[in-house]
Amino acid sequence: MLGSGIVAYRYKPNTIMAYLYRLRFWQAEPFRINPLGIVNPFLTRSSHSKLVVSSSANGAQYAGFLSRKGFRMIPVVVGRIFLPTGKKDEYFTLDIFYNIGELFKWNFMTQILLVLILFFFFLNSLLIRRMARFGQQINQLIVEKFAQLRKGVQAITGGNLDYRVQISGNDEFSEFAAHFNRMSDELKRFMKEAREKERLNQELRIAHEVQLKMLPEKLPEIPNYLIGADLTTANEVGGDFYDVFPLGKHRFLVAIGDVSGKGMSAAFYMAQLISLLRYSTTFTTDLLELTMRLNEYLVRNILDPNIFVTAILGILNVSRNTFEFVRAGHNLPILLKSTSGFVLQEIKSRGMALGMTRNETIFKQNLERKKVKMNPGDTLILYTDGFTEAAKNPGGQGMIYGEEQFQERLKKCGHLPPDELIQCVKKDLEDFYQGTPRFDDETIVVLNKKR
Repeated sequence: MLGSGIVAYRYKPNTIMAYLYRLRFWQAEPFRINPLGIVNPFLTRSSHSKLVVSSSANGAQYAGFLSRKGFRMIPVVVGRIFLPTGKKDEYFTLDIFYNIGELFKWNFMTQILLVLILFFFFLNSLLIRRMARFGQQINQLIVEKFAQLRKGVQAITGGNLDYRVQISGNDEFSEFAAHFNRMSDELKRFMKEAREKERLNQELRIAHEVQLKMLPEKLPEIPNYLIGADLTTANEVGGDFYDVFPLGKHRFLVAIGDVSGKGMSAAFYMAQLISLLRYSTTFTTDLLELTMRLNEYLVRNILDPNIFVTAILGILNVSRNTFEFVRAGHNLPILLKSTSGFVLQEIKSRGMALGMTRNETIFKQNLERKKVKMNPGDTLILYTDGFTEAAKNPGGQGMIYGEEQFQERLKKCGHLPPDELIQCVKKDLEDFYQGTPRFDDETIVVLNKKR
């Protein structure tokens, strides 16, 4: 069925081929079968035996030396069998061949080949058609899903953060759509937070401007005295405050304070205290009574029990050159005396912070009225703890600016006018921080008696 005929002959290969034929890779029997022939079976060499050819085309048999021309065919070996003859490197060989010329004749082999070819093309046409249709469906599905994703991208970039990509299934496209929708939600949340943050920042900027407007826009001119003041908040708003305003022709109220905590709540109480202080002085200028009223207001109206206020309330009498003050738990005032060089002196006095106790008796017993004589060249410094307690990395192993360094800086800058003295101290503090964030407000008031 697979061949046109058989060729039988004795064959003795050359040395190289003989060696190869002795190797047995996958057949261990004495005879071996090869699917294809390598050497043309129609040999004409005299060293080989005669060829015996049997052709299935017409049943003819031939014996003798044959050639292609004489045999009138184009043979192709489709199978070969080697049988040992007993002599060394000699084989009896059977070649099954197929005549290519029979492809052009209508016979049984041609019919089989034609059927196989038709079946092959029919099967291939079905497979190709089905694969093409399947590929077209996959391509259309991919194009549709890409179109949905592209539409989603266009919607998001157009500002529609509520748009959702709807892709069903369990493939990569549906997973990507889920990530895309989740990204839209996150982007929407981030933009909402950004808008809220911007709104809060705007409110804080407004609050900062309002807080600064609560402070004296311009310090009053005091006869025979120079005065300077500065407030720097750690955040947009803070709890420090100061105030200087006249109480008459020869007297001026000088106040400085620090509300515990930071942020909006501290700024809120700071604004109340300044307003209350200015309002109360229209009824009394007695420092003890004024301090008692402020404490009474705070303990009655403060909602947060952790809020308290340290302050110094003082009155400068320019006719007597005295500064009389009451200290409500605030940092001790510093006097730089110019008698023989600059001698720094802390003015000690008792005092309890505002809002610490509701008991008026206890609060009053802890207050002390103190009076300081201002001589020509003397400088009085009122400040908050933002200077002395300035720290890098507070709560950790950070460095603290400290009172000693602050006082040493005051001695070095004591010969300067108030505004320049403040800048001299702040410059040293800036060098200390080296660009790290501040954690507390800094407020200072400097009063100098002219020589």
